[in-house]
Amino acid sequence: MATGNITKTAIDAFVPEVWSKEIIYQTTNASIFAGLVRRDFDGDIQDKGDKVHIPLFSAVTVGDKSANTAVTYTNYSESTKDLTIDNHKYFAFRVEDIASVQSQPDLIAGYAAQGGRGLANTMDQGLANQVSDATITQNVGVTTSAGAYADITDAVIRNAIQKLDEANAPESDRYLVISPAQKNALLGIDKFVDASKIGDADVIRRGLFGQIYGVYVYVSNNLKDIAAAASSAGGAAVAAHKGCIMFHKEAFALCTQLQPRVQAAYDLDYLATSVVGDVLYGAGILMPNFVVQVRTTTEA
Repeated sequence: MATGNITKTAIDAFVPEVWSKEIIYQTTNASIFAGLVRRDFDGDIQDKGDKVHIPLFSAVTVGDKSANTAVTYTNYSESTKDLTIDNHKYFAFRVEDIASVQSQPDLIAGYAAQGGRGLANTMDQGLANQVSDATITQNVGVTTSAGAYADITDAVIRNAIQKLDEANAPESDRYLVISPAQKNALLGIDKFVDASKIGDADVIRRGLFGQIYGVYVYVSNNLKDIAAAASSAGGAAVAAHKGCIMFHKEAFALCTQLQPRVQAAYDLDYLATSVVGDVLYGAGILMPNFVVQVRTTTEA
């Protein structure tokens, strides 16, 4: 009878549960956009499938009721938004025993934590990139005499709020995400840095910079510079700009089919521990009229 096999029981020590908790913690706390959008579709696609069909309901027609007259029934033709689960992201590394034994820090835990931040950053970038989607038509910003976009101003913020108001976006759950350079610009606006005027003296939380006019302001390094677009038939030229954004929570959705996880196995050929972390998700726009591009100066 053969002996000496490495069994599941024998390698359990290489796959402690604490690694999985560590990767989830790092992923959660490295995100900005992921905490500001709809996340309530995860349970719809845990078992099988690659799409989530989200129904979009029309506004209901209200009519006048006349005496002795029957009501008129309205026929509604509703549409759906398909959220495709098509992003499978991962990180992988292998730590040889000699490196693990002779290193003072816990290499596996350290790299797993960094990998978790990498996964979170990638998911956040995917959401941030939605700002340049062609379905988003509302934008605000001021330009210089040379035609380039300038730093954010108080008027720009108010104009963005007006567009959300006109779209009937709810007052709650509105967010403005800006770049670090635009945070610097906002620090020059007295009413923004005066806690007595913004109504919240305790606003310095993870990623949260402040609040103005009831809109929470977050700072992210994942906002990209959007290249200039030449004029085309029926459209005007657009100068290059940073893709800052104001939106309501209902505008975007993030669906995670496979929650962030980490797996490890001992590789006898290399005398090393192999570690792989991954996540499977989809992201998209649900209500483009609840989004306003806040165009500011590029920073590349």
